[in-house]
Amino acid sequence: MYMSVYKYIDSNMFIIVGQKEAFVVDPHKNEEALEVLKGVDKVTLLLTHEHADHISGVWWFKEHFDCTLVCSDACNTNISNPHFIRPLLLSLTIKEKDVKNGTNVLAEFKKDFVAQTYCADTTYSDTFSLTWQGHSIGFKLIPGHSVGSSLITFDRKYVFTGDSLLKDYPVVVSFPQGDKKTFLEQTIPFLERDLSPNVIILPGHGEPFLLSEIMSDGKIHVGFR
Repeated sequence: MYMSVYKYIDSNMFIIVGQKEAFVVDPHKNEEALEVLKGVDKVTLLLTHEHADHISGVWWFKEHFDCTLVCSDACNTNISNPHFIRPLLLSLTIKEKDVKNGTNVLAEFKKDFVAQTYCADTTYSDTFSLTWQGHSIGFKLIPGHSVGSSLITFDRKYVFTGDSLLKDYPVVVSFPQGDKKTFLEQTIPFLERDLSPNVIILPGHGEPFLLSEIMSDGKIHVGFR
């Protein structure tokens, strides 16, 4: 598994390569990925949610590979909306970092970012599953961070959580369409019930970790912002 960190905002992209095919979770532009994907003909793009730093590379992968895009219905509604895909919050976050660090990363980001709408090839309202080269991939809508946030499992061993379950950062529920009440009443109980403490969490930000590292007495403990 290949992990890449988006240079502008420290969000993660994950790539798993199979026989002439690969799947990519939360794509961003990364020239090194072309080397990782050498010999690959088809790429399946999986989105954990619709925020700009997690969809920024969809267009780039589509330019280089035959791609299929998979996400939740709610995520698809937002990424097909030209007003939603504008990276306003992302730009604000980068600007705040520039002020703090005395840098000008925002100028480079504005030149590099492509605000483009998309229409997913496969969507689901709540749950979905597929088999990929003998591996089982599952999808479950887990709203709270955003309306279109999803959990993506790989052989029930690896779990891609986007920004809905992090170890080193609080879960942000204060963005537009975020909902702390829904997260606490629906998403957290589902995660505690459905996931083994031994699964490896591959988060949208920060390093991978075992779910057990943020659990005690069968309960998941996360901060909120």
